Amino acid sequence: VIGFGSATVYKRFGALWLTLVYVAIAVLFVGALWLIGRANAWIEVFGWFAEIGAGGVALLMLAAIVLVAATSFPVLRRTTP
Repeated sequence: VIGFGSATVYKRFGALWLTLVYVAIAVLFVGALWLIGRANAWIEVFGWFAEIGAGGVALLMLAAIVLVAATSFPVLRRTTP
């Protein structure tokens, strides 16, 4: 699904926008890690992951996959080869 989403951005907008999307995702991820570290909330974050368990984490990942696939498919479908 990551490749499908990447292909959507690449075919629709080009390599520059694909790079910008990846950089934006990385900045958001690093920013979230910085906020967790700044608040010294590592125990709470890991505790939350332990509380929801493997099934909860799998459901979160499934939701992310469905979101990426649902937004990528209509855009990629209209793209010219």
